[in-house]
Amino acid sequence: MKIKVLNLSLLVFIAFTLPHVAEASFSIQPTHPRILITPDEISSLRHKSKNISPYKEVYTALKSKVNSWSSPAANQYIVGNQIQAIVFVALVEDYNTAYLNKVDQWIINLFETQGAVKLALSGDSGAIWGSADTILGVAMAYDWLYPALSSLKRTQYGSYLIDFQKAVITQQGGMTRDASRSDYSNQFYYFDGMLSVTGITLHNEGIDDRLALTYLKTFDNYLHNNMIPTINQVGGKNGGWHEGLGYVDRAMTYFTFELEAWRVGAGEDLFPQVTGLKGLSKWLFYSTQPDGYVANIGDVTGWPVKWREQTGRRSVLLGARYKDGFAQYMANSISPTGSGNWPYIIFFLLWRDSSVPAIDLSAIDTAEYFDGVGWISMRSSWDSNAIFAMFYSGNYYFGHQHYDQNSFLIFKDSPLAVDNGIYNVGSPRYKKATRFHNTILVGNTGFDISLNNAKAGQAGASPMYYISDPENSSSDKGDILLFDNGPDFTYTIGDASKAYNAGRLTTYIRKFIYVKPDYFIILDRMIVPTTNFPIRWLLQSENSPEISGNSIMVTNGNGRLFSKTLLPENISTSSNIIFSGLTRYGGGNYRVEVVPSVNRSEEYFLHILWATDSGVETMPAAQLINSISGNLVGTYFAGYTVLLSKKGTVATQETYSISATGAIKHLICDLSLEGLYEIYQNGNLIMTKVSSKGGTLQFSSTGGGIFRLKARYN
Repeated sequence: MKIKVLNLSLLVFIAFTLPHVAEASFSIQPTHPRILITPDEISSLRHKSKNISPYKEVYTALKSKVNSWSSPAANQYIVGNQIQAIVFVALVEDYNTAYLNKVDQWIINLFETQGAVKLALSGDSGAIWGSADTILGVAMAYDWLYPALSSLKRTQYGSYLIDFQKAVITQQGGMTRDASRSDYSNQFYYFDGMLSVTGITLHNEGIDDRLALTYLKTFDNYLHNNMIPTINQVGGKNGGWHEGLGYVDRAMTYFTFELEAWRVGAGEDLFPQVTGLKGLSKWLFYSTQPDGYVANIGDVTGWPVKWREQTGRRSVLLGARYKDGFAQYMANSISPTGSGNWPYIIFFLLWRDSSVPAIDLSAIDTAEYFDGVGWISMRSSWDSNAIFAMFYSGNYYFGHQHYDQNSFLIFKDSPLAVDNGIYNVGSPRYKKATRFHNTILVGNTGFDISLNNAKAGQAGASPMYYISDPENSSSDKGDILLFDNGPDFTYTIGDASKAYNAGRLTTYIRKFIYVKPDYFIILDRMIVPTTNFPIRWLLQSENSPEISGNSIMVTNGNGRLFSKTLLPENISTSSNIIFSGLTRYGGGNYRVEVVPSVNRSEEYFLHILWATDSGVETMPAAQLINSISGNLVGTYFAGYTVLLSKKGTVATQETYSISATGAIKHLICDLSLEGLYEIYQNGNLIMTKVSSKGGTLQFSSTGGGIFRLKARYN
């Protein structure tokens, strides 16, 4: 048999200049298989797949799927998954000739008939964005089937693998990375990370030993000096990925595979060091709406995205390596035999650890703060009909992040206050600009097709390499100043002052409090150096809002959101359609703008929002309340009083009055942390209470009157 081995030396080799890499600090296992599994694990994998429930049922479904394929897919996105599946069955079936021949048919077709290498070099989207699975599939064929392959066939598969890997990296700009493959870009982990799989597979195999070793050294350097520090920084204490929920699969699914390949093939278990990866599943879990779709933050596709087979592939491994109940819950929630989930099956069979308990929803909090990305998730319960909200203000790194500091989402039955930064729908394709988010603009919204809002909106940053101190860099665009969570409320403060041009705005503090189960109070404080530009308070919706005076009503599905502006008192409110044409969005998405009638150098917006059922016609009355000192401002509504500090300072005594009857709940924010307070009603001491760790004080009263809070120092 004549083997066609493509000679890639004709590629512009300057574009493929090999970077300087340090001496190897790793040791590749000498035997095969060494990608994801070892020789000692083959027997148990075969036994489990054929004899133990639920694995045998899942394996039977995979085998049936493989048997149903008569020819390779022309879809470059999935042909690599097909090769992985056929290789898995061939291994479990003890190198059955029929499956070995099927593997060969698929690989020959991919490289000889479809021309995978040429497609990759041409930038074909399927070949490029399906490349990681193609690389893994061919690597598995070489590595897992090694004993059953002739020397000639190993050379053929190995040559295909090295040529394809080289073509992909060349098409992406060569081994010297550009900005698209920065440490903070999903593409770095997707493209450069797969050097590990190719390098481990072909180490000392006589295919191209020099290049395989270069791949290994390069990945080893990237792993320790770029990837792990970056993931730990962005993931923080609780997990997260700054590019949002649309690109976490591409970045972290394949990095998880690469980390496992390194553990098995290079003998270095780095999972314990990648602390930012440990909480990734928790972050995704808390960032998922009650309807099962992930929150639309960052570049998420225009169509709803649920946990899918890639989520399962990653979660089942993270559950096993970290003994993580969130990952296990997600892996268990994704049926490997469900429609379209077959690529998940082999990883389910490889890694599912039945000894890891999934999280118990009744035992976890309904709110969580993800410090690495500056996201806060909150909801009324874990029921499918719960109210759900997100608030976000954090560092801006790169990639598919948006200019959305101090923005928020609110969901009840359907998205109500939405993030209109929807990727690849309407124009512009990338909706990173501030005007698509629930935050503020200082000036005009600009052209509809512009990618940003110039000086009126926020700006980002573009670090190429890991920055050790983002808080003292251009990435410091947003900060969470406070996260305080109680049984009845979730309170957070975001600071987006540094996200704006200093010539337009110097201070932007947003206080966002969720009063369970269905109210939200938002207090914004802005200081601007000039009054030449109006401040625009933005609220995004999927459907056309109804506006009446200072009130806004948004309806979507069975959910409805009311919003009332309490400050400033004199405003203009308008609605603008921002893109249209898809049934998913009711024909168009909208932006509401609330603008003060007079521009002031220091401005406050106070809004109360109520998420309820679509059949509700009116919002309960909301009364503006100011403390006598002027330090506190807030509202009384539906038997609840909420007060917040306007400037962050509260006197040792604060007095306010309410005209109401019946039982009243009070929620006073921004007091001394864990401070002791005497509470008076109409001059009578009614109780003494300690504020929370976040400085929030809760108490109840019968009826209204004059209330005085007095700090007591003992």
